Amino acid sequence: MIEPTDFSFILGDSGNVLKLEFYIFEESCRLLQKWLNDECMPVPLSVNISNFNLYELNFVDKVMRIVNQYEVPTCLLELQINPEVLCENPVKILEVMEELHSLGFILSLDNFGKDYVPLDILCGFPIHVLNLNQEFIEKAKKSDNMKNVLRSVVGLAHQLKMTISSNGVGDAETEAFLQQIRCDYVQSNLYSDLKSIEEFEKLIF
Repeated sequence: MIEPTDFSFILGDSGNVLKLEFYIFEESCRLLQKWLNDECMPVPLSVNISNFNLYELNFVDKVMRIVNQYEVPTCLLELQINPEVLCENPVKILEVMEELHSLGFILSLDNFGKDYVPLDILCGFPIHVLNLNQEFIEKAKKSDNMKNVLRSVVGLAHQLKMTISSNGVGDAETEAFLQQIRCDYVQSNLYSDLKSIEEFEKLIF
């Protein structure tokens, strides 16, 4: 298996990341349609959206054409956006996010805490899910000051009606720490390793 970090920068430099993201988005819609047709209770699927696509003309129209083709409710699709994208061109990105929000998509701020990001981003954009970066959590485990910062961020996000998720939780100690600061969800191999679609369906249905 080749990790995305080993090849994603090549796709970004060549511009092919746009095609890959739309391919993944369409495959997600195809899978959700299958679950709905099989009368299974579908779970929302997350798709990363890069700044390349957010700046693309008619991005929302292209997304909605795929959604309408597969007749999938937008509330079953979580679009993950990196914080630095919101800082680069906030006026343009806010316009796109508000349109996606009005159409019913779940909007997720990914990798929060990896780099410096002003907290007013949490207040100025329509965000449903805040995904905490693993490095942010590891720093908080080692420093009382960082722990207080993280706890405050989680508290603020909850007051703004956001759901809190965390990436890359690799041990029970980190899981317990995240429970302590009231993180809502964690992504962890403590519960399951990577699964094929068929294995995943057996696990949840």
